[in-house]
Amino acid sequence: MGEWGMGEHVIKMYSTPWCPDCHRAKHFLQEHGIAYEEINIDEHPEAAALVIEQNGGKRRVPTFLIRGRYYGNPPLSELAKLLGVTESEDGHGRTSPGA
Repeated sequence: MGEWGMGEHVIKMYSTPWCPDCHRAKHFLQEHGIAYEEINIDEHPEAAALVIEQNGGKRRVPTFLIRGRYYGNPPLSELAKLLGVTESEDGHGRTSPGA
């Protein structure tokens, strides 16, 4: 598997500027050097509609598109597994060897 942020490994994060879970997720991704495209659903109605469709009618943020699959506000531990990083006891992660 290649490095995240290179070509096909870029993830999309659907978010809003006022969402505390979005801020935590952005910090987590930045801490691990994981490139992502952020889409503000308050500014893009078509993205908001997609988020609602993918989350069973709920406007759930952050919603991630990773490897062609949508994840609505996953816990950071699940996000870490999806992206091949491990979390330390303080809730921060580390990149796994070979991730």
